[in-house]
Amino acid sequence: MPHSFFEKQILSSGGSVSKVLDDNVRGLIWLCGKNQEDQELLGTILDRHAQIGWIQLPMSGVEAFHKLMGKEGNRRRVWTSAKGCYSQPVAEHALTLSLSCLRGLNHRFQSEQWGKPGGISLYGLNVLLVGLGGIGISFLELLRPFKCNVTDLRVKRVVGTRSLHQVLPNSDVVILAAALTSETRNLFSKAEFELMKPNSVLINVARGEIIDTDRLVEVLRTNKLGGVGLDVTFPEPLPRGHVLWAMMRESAKNLGGTNLIITPHTAESPDMIGPLLAERIRSNVEAFVRQDGSFLGRVDTDKGY
Repeated sequence: MPHSFFEKQILSSGGSVSKVLDDNVRGLIWLCGKNQEDQELLGTILDRHAQIGWIQLPMSGVEAFHKLMGKEGNRRRVWTSAKGCYSQPVAEHALTLSLSCLRGLNHRFQSEQWGKPGGISLYGLNVLLVGLGGIGISFLELLRPFKCNVTDLRVKRVVGTRSLHQVLPNSDVVILAAALTSETRNLFSKAEFELMKPNSVLINVARGEIIDTDRLVEVLRTNKLGGVGLDVTFPEPLPRGHVLWAMMRESAKNLGGTNLIITPHTAESPDMIGPLLAERIRSNVEAFVRQDGSFLGRVDTDKGY
C-alpha cells in the first residue's frame, strides 16, 4: 500500500507529515521491516534524534526490536505495535487450518482416487487456546457456532508449564496464538508432544520459535498427531529442501500419516492489513496529538510485547 495512503490518515488525525527527518519530528511511523539492516537504521535514527518520543511499528510481534527497545534512552519512549490490529484475519486462518487438518484436506487435495469418507468434526471438541490476545479473542468468537469446550491459557511468567501440562492430555485441538517471549520460546517440545492426545491437532499462527522444530519433526515421523497446521516456522522463511517441506508432500500421499499443512506466514495479506494498519495509525496519531496516553497496541518494553 503506498505511503500516501498512510499520510492521509496522519493528516486527518491532526498530525503533520515531515518530508525531512529533522529536529521538529516528534513521532515516527516505521513502515520498514524488521531485518538487521532495518533495525540498525531505526537505531541510528533514534540515537540522532532524542526528541522523538513515539514510534509506531507495523507488525504485531515485535521480538526483533527487543534489544533496541531495551536501550536506556529508548525505554523512555512510547512504542506501539499493530498487536490486535490483524486479529480477525489471523483468527480466520487459524480456523481454516484447524478445519483443514481435522478433515484431512491435504490428503484429499493430492489424491487422484475417490477414497472413503473420513475426517473429524470440530463441533464439541476440546480446544486449548494458548495466548489470549487479540487473535485469541477473535478466534473464540469464530468458535461459538461449533460449541467447543474451550480452555484459554494466558501465557505469563507465573503460569509456567504446569498449567499447560495439566490441560494438554485432554485437548483435541491446540491453537498457539501467544507472543514470542523468553517464556514461550520452545514452549512446545518433547515433554509437551508426549502429553498431547493421540490424533490431536496442533495449529501455530503465532511465531515459529514457540515450537521446537527438531522435536516436531520427530513427532511427525511417529504419526502420533492427527494434524499440524503451521503458518509460521523456525527457521523462517522455511528454506527450500527443509525436511518439513518433504514431510508435507509425504503426508499428502499417506492417508495414515499426520496431515501436515504449511502456509508461508500468509494469515494476513497486504490487502487485508493495509486498512487495518491505517486505522491503527490514525488512532495513535490522535492520541499523540492529544497527549492523553490513549495509545492502542502500546508495547511494554520490560515484557517485550
